[in-house]
Amino acid sequence: RCKQMNGVLPIDVTDIPLAIEGFPLARGMADMVRKPLWGDWYILEAGSGTGKFSIYYSLAYAATVMLLDVDERQIERSIRLTRTVEAIMMRRLNVNFWQGNVLHIPFPDNTFNFVFSEGVSEHWARGDARRMRVIQEMVRVSKDYVGIIVPDETGERSKERAETTHHVYPTMPEKETPYNSKELMENMTAAGLPHIRIKAYSEAATQEYLVGVGRKVPFV
Repeated sequence: RCKQMNGVLPIDVTDIPLAIEGFPLARGMADMVRKPLWGDWYILEAGSGTGKFSIYYSLAYAATVMLLDVDERQIERSIRLTRTVEAIMMRRLNVNFWQGNVLHIPFPDNTFNFVFSEGVSEHWARGDARRMRVIQEMVRVSKDYVGIIVPDETGERSKERAETTHHVYPTMPEKETPYNSKELMENMTAAGLPHIRIKAYSEAATQEYLVGVGRKVPFV
């Protein structure tokens, strides 16, 4: 099922600390893209959850962003967070919401300037075709840039989270399987990204992450 979602929901500050916590990592990925002016960019967050990264990109770079998630409850949560940030900042953000599956992204090829995900691909185990499928779909709908943030299997906090956390997202297994940098590089390359940067990131984060940014054309 795919449908566009917007609306006015009550302001709720519950997720504000979570959003602020995610902003440094969002900025870290933006620095890897190294694109100073994003005002005319159209960005998709695949598997958006709360949408904190997209909110940051709209807030900091005036980008137009689309949040995509299969779970209607997560979309409603991201709408509440967006409206709350707008109320606090006293400005309207160019954020849109769409319910749909990251394994079958409901947009044509080459639609977005930048497509990214945070904490999505690791939900499927190694050897499960869906672990790669989501990256392939992200590459398909991107004109150029693709960003992937996944937990780093070498990090103690990431290993602990993988062992103790049980997810309840629709269509996803309960357990996650973190990445290593070699696998992330191989999967992004196999999905059609010939130019890739990968960086380990743990500063000001609840767990250790790998951040991969790929392009269809060379970095400049």
